[in-house]
Amino acid sequence: MLACSIAIQIRQSSSRNLVGSNEDGVSDDDETNDFDACNTALYMPSFMSGQDNRIVRNRFGTLAGNGVAMDLQGGLRTVVRNNLVASSDATGIRIGDATTLGDGSAGNCLAGNATGLRHEGSASIVFEGNWWGAADGPGGDGPGSGDAIEVTGIGSLDFEPFRSDGCVFVPEPGGAGAAVAAALALAASAARRRRCVASSSA
Repeated sequence: MLACSIAIQIRQSSSRNLVGSNEDGVSDDDETNDFDACNTALYMPSFMSGQDNRIVRNRFGTLAGNGVAMDLQGGLRTVVRNNLVASSDATGIRIGDATTLGDGSAGNCLAGNATGLRHEGSASIVFEGNWWGAADGPGGDGPGSGDAIEVTGIGSLDFEPFRSDGCVFVPEPGGAGAAVAAALALAASAARRRRCVASSSA
C-alpha cells in the first residue's frame, strides 16, 4: 500500500484549473509539483464535465514504485504538457470514457513505467511530440521499444510524430555536461519534492 490514495482530484464541472506551472518564464521550477508514493497522483473521475484544465510541468513518480500518475476518466480538452511521468508500477497516463486532450498536449517524458499510456475511452486523442523512453518510440501498440501504449477502447490515439531525442522537461540525455545537469536537477528535485501523504476530499 502506497502512502496516499489520491493526491489531487478535479471533479464535477471544475474547469480551467492549473496543476503546475504557467510557463511564463518566471519561477517555473518553483511552480513544479513532485508526486511520489501515490496510488493515483491526479484523478479526474468518470463523467466529470470540467473543461480546459491544464497539467503542466510536473514530476510524477521520480522515486521507484508508484501507481497511476494521471487517471483521466473525465474532462474535456485537458492539456497535458511538459510533464515527467516515470516509475509507475501500473500506468503512467490512463484515459477513459469520453475524455479528450487539449491542443498543446505534448513535450511529456514517459519512461520506466509498466505501461506508458492506456487509452480505454471513446475519443480520438492527439498526443504527439512526446518522449517514450526510446528513440524508436513507444512499445505495445507503438512501433518501438519505449514505454508501451495500449488502446483498448473504441477511440483512437495519434502519437506520431514522437520525440526521438529525449525529454523536454528534464536534462537531455547524452551530450556535453549532461551528467552535471542531471545531478543538479536531481538535487533540486529532492529539495522540492512533496510526497503524497493524504487522500483528497470526496
